[in-house]
Amino acid sequence: MRNPVSVGFKAPQQHVAYERVLRLWQEGEEMAEFTHSWLFDHLDPVGAAPGGGAPGAGDPAGCLEAWTLLAALAARTSRLRLGVLVTANTLREPAVLAAMVSTVDHISGGRLDFGLGAGWHEAEHRARGLRLPPPGERLARWAEACGLIRRLCAGEEVDFEGRYYRLRGVRLAPATVQRPCPPFVLGATGVRALAVVARHADVWNTAAGLPGFAARLAALRAHCEAQGRDPGTLAVSAQIPVDFAAPAAVRATAERFVAAGASHLVFELPTPWPVDALERLRREVVQRLSVDIQTQKSLLKRTDERSDLVNPRSS
Repeated sequence: MRNPVSVGFKAPQQHVAYERVLRLWQEGEEMAEFTHSWLFDHLDPVGAAPGGGAPGAGDPAGCLEAWTLLAALAARTSRLRLGVLVTANTLREPAVLAAMVSTVDHISGGRLDFGLGAGWHEAEHRARGLRLPPPGERLARWAEACGLIRRLCAGEEVDFEGRYYRLRGVRLAPATVQRPCPPFVLGATGVRALAVVARHADVWNTAAGLPGFAARLAALRAHCEAQGRDPGTLAVSAQIPVDFAAPAAVRATAERFVAAGASHLVFELPTPWPVDALERLRREVVQRLSVDIQTQKSLLKRTDERSDLVNPRSS
């Protein structure tokens, strides 16, 4: 029997004031259908989802930085799991990022899911004098960073001389609340990137849409088997853009993802989102899905069973 599907929302923090983001997340706290909540990791606005557009009245242009905002939201919420989907590895050094992960995990009381990707947005790197390596190097850096961050979060003292990163006697103190560390949610699409996911992730997140999803999932499972890992220990998360003008299409996409193997659904809101965005998402999409949804009550019941999702294996 298939386990209930977990449902969350992603609210890209572009063209919105902090107060609007906080209000949305606190509304989500009151809706049992939503069990996780996400920001994105960009320093400049990116293409708006359907229904999004320019800043609304009283909202600033631009983006709020993800991890400082996440810390603020963690302090003002108590139920939702939370994270950044996904953090760009190229914007922060692994040892510094590990300290941020631990800090937010403590602020949230152990509710952090750690999203990490290789990084991709060339323009925002170039504008700030940050180097965006070519794709092959980017993947290798990401893989190296995954191993380092996992070791640091587990409380290990790390001496490391890698191809890209060097650490000398670094210990993360305090270590993360979740032991040995928060769930790693890795975002990837390409075949080579999926090999990194198979090695390091607890959850694979895809934002690439339904076309090609089955083939990518098959490739990921093949990578797991080649590495001696049971593919069943890796959960699958799918991002789905929300178009409030076409809720039936959003539902159909979500149901097709679940039928193809996704166990976590992340509905990405347009920005700036409507005042009643989460209520409409719940009423017009989530409550009308023809799949079994994991509510907060069932999530709490499963807390002690979470070890099969949180770090099913060490790296």
